[in-house]
Amino acid sequence: MTAQGKHAPELTALFPEFQSFLYEAAGIYFPLENRERLLGHVQARMDATGKRTPKEYLALLNTSRGRGSEQWAFFNQTTVNETFFFRDDVQFAVFKDKLLPELLQLRRRNRQRKLNILSAASSSGEEAYSLAILIQQQFPMEQNFVSITGVDINSDVIDRAKEGLYNRYSVRNCSPQQLGVYFTPEGDKYRVKPDVKQMVSFQVVNLIDPGSLRGLPRPDLILCRNALIYFDKESKLKVIQAFASVLQPHGTLILGRTESLFGLDHPFNLVHFLRSCGYRLKTK
Repeated sequence: MTAQGKHAPELTALFPEFQSFLYEAAGIYFPLENRERLLGHVQARMDATGKRTPKEYLALLNTSRGRGSEQWAFFNQTTVNETFFFRDDVQFAVFKDKLLPELLQLRRRNRQRKLNILSAASSSGEEAYSLAILIQQQFPMEQNFVSITGVDINSDVIDRAKEGLYNRYSVRNCSPQQLGVYFTPEGDKYRVKPDVKQMVSFQVVNLIDPGSLRGLPRPDLILCRNALIYFDKESKLKVIQAFASVLQPHGTLILGRTESLFGLDHPFNLVHFLRSCGYRLKTK
């Protein structure tokens, strides 16, 4: 990079190729105004792999595929993963007071063995573990009948989620009681206790891959909060259609409170909760 912070002309000229690669492979769209950020990620991976030219690195991306490949390292480099425990107290109040009681009652009435929850774009696991803690706190008799699966395209954050070790920033919304009961202090960090971890599993999943969710437990509740903002309309629709294909007929999809399906041709009805909303499949 030059002193003005601009990238080399050869790298800048290949922005459309890297933009297209990331979009086609993962559905992640970097508009022109975010060009410098994407090229910074490319330069970082060029340095890490020892590729001297952008063309060499692009060729590597197109040939190195699968878990542990350079393609996945590039996904890890470019995805944003800022989250924390009990993010958005309004939505967690809806989970506690409305959605979970209804779904747990339905599980018992239908003699369903497990209530399955999918935490999509789960990042480093805070959301999935928050749900497990909420269930242990509020519905302790049900904790053995709930399965939570966290998925993300970034394999690095999935590895961190499996480890379950968090800094003080991540647990800042946890009460002292929650920290004492559900975490073990380790220096200046906090590790999720085994009985919480046993409720949750994590997998690397590309949400725009049509078959990526079909091998998971069929969810009664899908959380995909603050993730669709990184997709354009076409990729967003692919993700929503994938959710619709696996969600139980009685299930609910929850997005972030600033997100909606407005403008998309989708198979869901909007449902309103107190200060929040969700989506349920249209009945045929």
